[in-house]
Amino acid sequence: MGSVWTFIKNSGIFVLGSVLSKLIAFIMLPLYTAVVPPTDFGYYDLSVTYLTVICESLFLNIWVVILRRMYKGNGQEARALQAGSLIFLGSTAVYALVLAVLALSVEIRHLWLIALLGIVQSINYVYKHACRGMRRNWDYAVSGVVASLVMMGMNVLLLVGLGWDFRALYVSTIAAFLCEIVYIEARVGVAHVMASSPWGRAVPALARTMLALAIPVGLNALVYWTINSLNRAVVGAVMDLSHNGLFAIAMRFGAVMMLVIMAMTYAWQDLAFERGREHARFFGRASAAYGAALLVGLALLIPVLKLVFPWAIDAQYAGALAVIPFALAVSTLSGYSNFLVNIFYAIDKNTDTLWAIGIAGLVNVACVFPMVHYWGLIGACTSTILGYSAGIAYMLRRLRTEIDMRVDPRGPLAALGVVALAMLSFQLGSALVNALVALAIMALAGAGALRLRRR
Repeated sequence: MGSVWTFIKNSGIFVLGSVLSKLIAFIMLPLYTAVVPPTDFGYYDLSVTYLTVICESLFLNIWVVILRRMYKGNGQEARALQAGSLIFLGSTAVYALVLAVLALSVEIRHLWLIALLGIVQSINYVYKHACRGMRRNWDYAVSGVVASLVMMGMNVLLLVGLGWDFRALYVSTIAAFLCEIVYIEARVGVAHVMASSPWGRAVPALARTMLALAIPVGLNALVYWTINSLNRAVVGAVMDLSHNGLFAIAMRFGAVMMLVIMAMTYAWQDLAFERGREHARFFGRASAAYGAALLVGLALLIPVLKLVFPWAIDAQYAGALAVIPFALAVSTLSGYSNFLVNIFYAIDKNTDTLWAIGIAGLVNVACVFPMVHYWGLIGACTSTILGYSAGIAYMLRRLRTEIDMRVDPRGPLAALGVVALAMLSFQLGSALVNALVALAIMALAGAGALRLRRR
C-alpha cells in the first residue's frame, strides 16, 4: 500500500507539472480553432511532429538515461549530468548539421523558428528530468505551471492582441520552455550541480556507458515515427493539410487522455526505476491495475468530450468530432505501451522495446495507407490502434518469458466492456444520455477507488 499511495501522491504532483501544458493546449482550442485556419494548424502540427521525432532521434532521449542514472547513482548526480551533457553536445552538433542541409536544400516555412523550438525543447527536457532526478518534484511541478501560464499569455497576446498568424504558436512555446529552464536553474541549480564535481576521466567512461543505453532509446524514436507520426504525413498526402488540421484537433482531445497518462507514467517511473527483475509480481499487478484504470478513464472521457465539443470548437473544425473516440483510444494504448516500456527500462532490457515498437510500426505501415484511403481520419486512428495492440501483445509475451510477469486480465476486460458502452452512447445517444453515462462511469470509478483504499 505504501507504493500505491506514493504513486498516487506523485501522480498529483506531476499533474501540476508537465501535464498542465497539455491542459492549457486543450483550454486554448477555442482560440486556436477560431483564429487559425485548418490548413495552417495542420502545417504547424505536422512540423512539430517531425521536429519531435528528429530531436528524440538525434538527442537519443538522453534525458531519460540521465534520470535513471541519477536515480541509481548513489549520490553521483553530478557525474550523470556531466556525462549526459557530453552526449547532448555531440547531438547538438549533428542537429546543427541537419538544419544546415535542410536550409540549403528544402523550402520550409518558418524553418528557423522550428529549429529554435527543437533545441530549446531538448534543453528543457534535460532540465526537467534533472529536476526529477534530484527529487525536487514540487519545483518540477511549479516550473510546469509557470511555463503553461507563459504559453497561454503569449498565445493570447500574439494571436489576439497583435494579430499574428500561426507563427505565434512556435514563439509562445519557445518562450514557455525558456521560462521553465530559468526557473529550474534558479531553484534547483542544475548547472551548479554539474559544475560541483571535477571533470575527470570517469566522465567520458560513464558517457560511453550511458550512450550504449541511450542508442536503443533514440532508435525507438525513429521507429516510433512509423506508429504515430507517419499517420499524420499520410493524412496530409492522401487527403490534404486541411484534413490534417482536423486530425490535429481530434488528437488534441486525445491529449486530454494524456493528462492522466503522463502523470501516472512519471509517477510510475519513480517506482519502476527503483526495482528490478526480482519484482515480477509487483510489475504484473501494476500492469493489470494500470490497464483497467486507463480504460475506465477512456470510457469516462468519451461521453464527456461529446458534451464539451460544440462549446469548445469552432464550426470550421466540426469534422473532427467523429474522430475523437478513436483519438482517445490511440492515446490510451500509447500510454499503456509506454508503461510497459518503463518496465523493460527497469530490468535493463532496452533493446526489447525497440522490437516492440518495430512490430507496432510494421503493422501500422501495412494498414495506414489503405485505411486512410477508405476510412479517412478514423482509418488513420484505427491503423495506429492495431499497431499499438500488436506491440503491447509482444511486450507482455516477452515480460512473461523474461521475468515470469503475469497479468490478470479480468479487470482490463471488465473495463473494456465499460468502454464499449461509452462508445455506443457517443455514437447513438443524445446529450442527456451521454451525461448520464458519464455520471454512471464516475460512480463506478469512485467505487473502485474506495475499494482500493480499503485494501
